[in-house]
Amino acid sequence: MLNHLGDRTAYHDIVGLSGRCFQVAFNERKFLFDKYGEHPDGDPDYYLRRDYASARRGVDAMGYSAAFLRNASLRGPAVVGAPVETETRPVSPAALRDAVVASIRDARRPVIAQVNVTGTMWAPEWSVLTGFDEGGEVLIGWSCFQDFPQTKGVIEYEPGPDACFRLRDWHSSVVVIALLEGPQRDVDLPVLIRRALEGGVGDVRGFDRGQEHFGLRAYDAWAAAIEDPETSTLDDATAAGRLEYHSNLTGQIASQKHYTQEWLRRLETRGWNVSSLLHAAANCSKIHELAWDSWKIAGGYWRPRTAQAARFRDPANRAGIAAIVRQMGELDRATVGHLEDVLAGWDKKHSYYLRSE
Repeated sequence: MLNHLGDRTAYHDIVGLSGRCFQVAFNERKFLFDKYGEHPDGDPDYYLRRDYASARRGVDAMGYSAAFLRNASLRGPAVVGAPVETETRPVSPAALRDAVVASIRDARRPVIAQVNVTGTMWAPEWSVLTGFDEGGEVLIGWSCFQDFPQTKGVIEYEPGPDACFRLRDWHSSVVVIALLEGPQRDVDLPVLIRRALEGGVGDVRGFDRGQEHFGLRAYDAWAAAIEDPETSTLDDATAAGRLEYHSNLTGQIASQKHYTQEWLRRLETRGWNVSSLLHAAANCSKIHELAWDSWKIAGGYWRPRTAQAARFRDPANRAGIAAIVRQMGELDRATVGHLEDVLAGWDKKHSYYLRSE
């Protein structure tokens, strides 16, 4: 969207400055869905779609303001349990429609949206609404997961080779929209970078919240769940359901760590301890590589889950995957130390060493 408005902003800068690049979570209930009598839920990124605070920080870091409007008639997976009252304003579907139409038609600005385009699959990223039809009863836009094989035959598309989706009856699909407001303003980039790094240290350290585990706690809980010996006795469908969540979480980590290292090693303001910053970036690169090693054992976007069920049930394979997950966690633990070193030397300059004590 920013590129469309003429701001050639890199994706990794938004991911980093918003703080989203440091957020990892593992949900036991989603992985062990069968123990709770629920359907498989291969959506590991739900917590990011509920995190409107970092979404707002991302907008602010780019020099804009935004109004976050929530569909008051919808209680979907991106809304339930979130502290949405403080970060979003509930409005009717009619008010959402009018806001989308006004932004696109009058302000000439696309609209960022949390929208369930397929009806069943929640994409990890926000989508962008680029147009409308029939006075706003049909929304036109783009989701980075709209061309997955499982969406074919489900989504209606605009004509053309790079087609946007057409979404009718969207009142039960659009969760939140973000409307960019005002002209772009200058930002104090060094302050934003330091704030993001400070927040990242806390996010990586992590915490537990019931069956949700964040940061370093996520890796421990994830590895333990993978090793659950009961998995060896599961039927294909249940094993494939657990594998779906694990494989998608692995993908989320792989993507996140790739863009985190891109952001860290390209920072214009680095403080004094550049070596620590580069060590943190290298750890992120290694986690990205380990994610692919995990997929090689079982999982991967390119493989049918049901065909991988037998591989996932194999105790030796799961032991190998769990070992990789724990290695990821140790690398993230080391990252905390490197980032703390960066922050400790943030204000140092050559003059620091030239002064006599």
